[in-house]
Amino acid sequence: MPNPTSYGALAGLVLAGIALVAPTAAPAATVEINDDPSHSPIAIANVARRGDAVVGTLTNRSADQIHDIRLLIDIPFLWANEVKPGEDSPARSSVLTVKGPLAPHGELAFEFTPNPPLPERTDGRFGDLQVHVMGFSSVAPH
Repeated sequence: MPNPTSYGALAGLVLAGIALVAPTAAPAATVEINDDPSHSPIAIANVARRGDAVVGTLTNRSADQIHDIRLLIDIPFLWANEVKPGEDSPARSSVLTVKGPLAPHGELAFEFTPNPPLPERTDGRFGDLQVHVMGFSSVAPH
């Protein structure tokens, strides 16, 4: 069995090696999460369904470059008989990551296709889509 102090020495050597090969520091990236869409640097517009696909446009309201935008896409299902709904709702919630980059004050289209596709149903209909920004990364200019 190895000596417990040898683990500490090994960890120190590994950390020292990481420090020696670490790349030079890049501009700091931040992750922003906003509960209020009116204060978000990302505006979502033109959200619609085209067949099964959900499409829309993202607009960057800030002077920072934004990437890795995580969107929460909700596709609700409204039962024809809400008093006695079915047992298996086809409603969907999915997370889509839009890699970007989204330039400062720029626009970027997004598209999401549910997999498996949304089923045709006679016991209700799919309601209005909701798309929310869950988070993103941004890099401030120097």
